[in-house]
Amino acid sequence: MRACLLASAIKHTIRADAAQDADLGPALYQVRAEADSADVMIYGAIGGYLFEESVSAADLVERIGQITASTIHVRLNSVGGVVADGMAIHNALQAHPARKIITVEGQAASIASLILQAGDERRVYASSLVMVHAPRTVAAGSATAFRQNAEALDAHAAAMLEAYAARSGRREEMERLLTDDADHWFSGPQAVDAGLADLVVDVDPGATAMWSSASAVAISGYLQSIEGAGAPVSAQLRRHIVANLSPQVFTSLPEVSQSAVIGHIEDPTMKKQYRTILANAGRQSPASATAAVPATPVAAAAPAAAPNSGDPVQAALGALRERNTQIQAIALPHMGNPQVREYVDSVMAQVDSTVTADAVGRQILALLGSNAAPLNGGAAITAGTDQRDLTHAAMSNAIQARAGLAQASDGNPYRGMSMTEIARACVQQAGVDTRGME
Repeated sequence: MRACLLASAIKHTIRADAAQDADLGPALYQVRAEADSADVMIYGAIGGYLFEESVSAADLVERIGQITASTIHVRLNSVGGVVADGMAIHNALQAHPARKIITVEGQAASIASLILQAGDERRVYASSLVMVHAPRTVAAGSATAFRQNAEALDAHAAAMLEAYAARSGRREEMERLLTDDADHWFSGPQAVDAGLADLVVDVDPGATAMWSSASAVAISGYLQSIEGAGAPVSAQLRRHIVANLSPQVFTSLPEVSQSAVIGHIEDPTMKKQYRTILANAGRQSPASATAAVPATPVAAAAPAAAPNSGDPVQAALGALRERNTQIQAIALPHMGNPQVREYVDSVMAQVDSTVTADAVGRQILALLGSNAAPLNGGAAITAGTDQRDLTHAAMSNAIQARAGLAQASDGNPYRGMSMTEIARACVQQAGVDTRGME
């Protein structure tokens, strides 16, 4: 029988056990529908990132469009990301006819603070953070290219201003925040005072219990994916396990999953804490153990039968399953790309054990790099780039040009410098006075 397509496998890797429509999406965003309300969780960077997981605007906007509930609760915790993708998510939420209640659970920085403005009710905790700043980019080329990038940045800032001004009613103040090239951080109460949020709320115990169950489901999915995954993917999945973990979530897991989770905790103090919880749970009576688990228990996936080491067919099937698990973990962040999806589907359908997960990963990177174009039409707008990044990129380009590995960028101030001169400039950038040094 042909192997299941990776797309279907990924879609059903993490599934809620509460209701038929309680389907959870990828780890960085989740959409959950119950009765006449829907919950959307947005955690992570916004937009397409090659070397880190991020929230896909295309996938999330599609899921938002499928919501038929009259109320949407959005849980937001993001450092920001690609401006065009953040605008798409903001506009999709704003255009939806449901009432949107957006809560900043950690931070809403950069373009994520614009997503916050799509809420009919914008909530923050006292410890939440909101950050607004001007859109930024990294550019290279001629003076004309720099002028075009500057015009693109101004256009993005002007578009963002409309959203901030419409909700805050403070156009001049918002315009200053978007043009003075400074990062403006607000605590929860400060965000309310600045017009970026509506109210400071207390923790909702009911919502906490519901999303503890969702976190337990996510951890179960991570535990399944981490088996046989390569070191970089395993490290990333391990971080996700720890990020979703709490005593309440831990006690809702089956004992076999609890032991597996402890094995993936690297911090000694945290590991000791959860070992103590597990040991105490073993000494509880059935009645007290039931009372100690407020969240809905998550059924663990049945462990796969160990292949018979003497049966070559079973051994080959076991190796193929392990390879497919690795491919799933590698491809998951990039399945929104049609070329990647088509390639991975074909690999899974062919069931060719000679195609390794490493080879699939290299091909995925090649596909992502071919014919890539920014969503904003030519200037990839990202948050957080500073002069050190620009200097590093220029020096790297100059060194590669000296080695014949790249073409020196026009206007690169380090073009033509010797390695000694570049090293001296690097030290000077770090604030070291090189006068008198040999």
